Amino acid sequence: MTDKGKLSPMNFLAPVAAFISFFVCYYIFHFLCRDFVLSNLMAAAVAFFVFKLVPAIQMTSDPTVLNPNPKLYNLTPMYAMPEVKDALTARYFGDKRWHFDDANPSKNTIAFTCKFTEDLSIADHKERKEYTITLKIFFEPVGDGCTARLHYEVIGQTQNKLINDLCQATTEVIETDLKALEKRLHG
Repeated sequence: MTDKGKLSPMNFLAPVAAFISFFVCYYIFHFLCRDFVLSNLMAAAVAFFVFKLVPAIQMTSDPTVLNPNPKLYNLTPMYAMPEVKDALTARYFGDKRWHFDDANPSKNTIAFTCKFTEDLSIADHKERKEYTITLKIFFEPVGDGCTARLHYEVIGQTQNKLINDLCQATTEVIETDLKALEKRLHG
């Protein structure tokens, strides 16, 4: 199950890919070393990594997370921009926080940056990954309202589950706060 409670095709593909890789690797390793136990152990190790890697591939390849579909709100950009600024600068997303960079009322854009580190430990090796994500929101007037188009950009690292979760949570906060403002202003 994914974080949202929905079944992903990758949840079904991972065990199948691991099963197939086990048998393929077993025959390759058995051909090379002619040892039943060693071939099984090495094939099991490869199958385990395939089982863990397949969902990770899915988590890094979803473009809708970094560029969600624009939403239409019954708000002008001048109402929406300060609401988003207040919503993101006042909240923490776990230990992460968005920092306000720039607002351009003439272009109806607002920009934020989120920088954070993740400490990874594998046996004796410790690694610290630094992430920088920029968020630019474009408010495009449409009739009496506007659309909010979000564009996330990951700098220096590849997209992963941690980044996906932050971007999805941020998108949900923005959508919820703009809908609440819309309801307060228009009943």
